[in-house]
Amino acid sequence: NKFYLSGTMVNNGQIDLDCGSDLKSFDEGKLLNEIDNANYYDFQGSTWAPHLIHKEMWEKVGGFSEEFFPGTGSDPDLNMKLWCEGVRIFKGINDFKVYHFGSIVTRKYKNHPSIKTESGSRGAKIFLLKWGISIKFFKKYILKSDIKYQGPLNKPKKSFNYYMNYVIDKFNYYYIKYIYNFGNKHNLDINEIGVNFSKGCYPGQEVVARLHYLGSAKRRLFSFRSNQEMLVGDSLYCASSKTALARGDRYKGSGIVVSKVKYNSLFYCLATLDVDLVDHEITLNNEHGLKLERINDE
Repeated sequence: NKFYLSGTMVNNGQIDLDCGSDLKSFDEGKLLNEIDNANYYDFQGSTWAPHLIHKEMWEKVGGFSEEFFPGTGSDPDLNMKLWCEGVRIFKGINDFKVYHFGSIVTRKYKNHPSIKTESGSRGAKIFLLKWGISIKFFKKYILKSDIKYQGPLNKPKKSFNYYMNYVIDKFNYYYIKYIYNFGNKHNLDINEIGVNFSKGCYPGQEVVARLHYLGSAKRRLFSFRSNQEMLVGDSLYCASSKTALARGDRYKGSGIVVSKVKYNSLFYCLATLDVDLVDHEITLNNEHGLKLERINDE
């Protein structure tokens, strides 16, 4: 009972055959006349509905997760829950074709004053916070989505691109979890409604104010590598920086490691760093610490 089978979408999906965008404009005759010649192939890693799942497996994982309603993200979330239960057959069937108008319910209420239908952006954030990886990463590296079906899936091959995208996902995870105001669905920022610069304090006000008034950030994210392991939370130390020279023993660093991964014999990390120090020698935690080499392809 460990399988996930789905249809192949016509119109808004794998097969490009436009027979109407809603029920009123739907051309049934055109669809019936041309559908036999409209083909794709049995494909790997499907997350599309409608789908066929064994009842016992559906009940075991609890079906769709309600935190994604109404909007996108629930389909790959269901697939992730199935993957965690040992399902390795995720197959889209070419001979099972379904005409898809394309998000007709969410489009209908897009600008409704009281009914909110969140789109893919919010669903993608929920998925990332729940599973620690993005929908894109899950479909590309684990489900191997949209290539020709080759049988049950195996564990993903962990290439350099796999690890780099995994590190990026982890950075986005920490950003959304600890910095991004997820509760603010309208993303109010510096319009003097969501944020008022003339009074009070709010989380992140210094960063926002700096970007608002000066137009540039003093720190940004960079990638580094080393032949020894670094740890998340390690400080980036620059002994030649003006801050280090001015503060002496009180200097705590000019950045921090936010994510790291090992690939072959080397260690890679994403870390924040003062932008004016990118060409300086950087060590971890103190001037005698592990030396980091910046990857020069940002």
